Amino acid sequence: MPFAASTIGDVYVPECSVPINGTGSPNVLTGSRAQTTIGDITAPYEHKVPCPKCCKTWKAPVITGSPTVFVNGLASQTIVDVALAPTGVIKVVSGNPTVLLS
Repeated sequence: MPFAASTIGDVYVPECSVPINGTGSPNVLTGSRAQTTIGDITAPYEHKVPCPKCCKTWKAPVITGSPTVFVNGLASQTIVDVALAPTGVIKVVSGNPTVLLS
């Protein structure tokens, strides 16, 4: 099943602040924005950590991607892929609805 491609500026499930994709391919654009892949990171955001009302500044690397679509040799990120946060993973929730990857 194909899923929307994820690019720079797409958002994740909110934490203390809203994580967004911060890096992407320097030479592959998806809908005029850089395509994100495994290894790209979010812009700095505030992530919930296990203490009462605590947040930690974090940059989360993308750790999953499409098994069939590669950009510059790396798996492309879609809206079902995740990034690694201090307390687990965060899921990207927005993407380009006109570019579907499987």
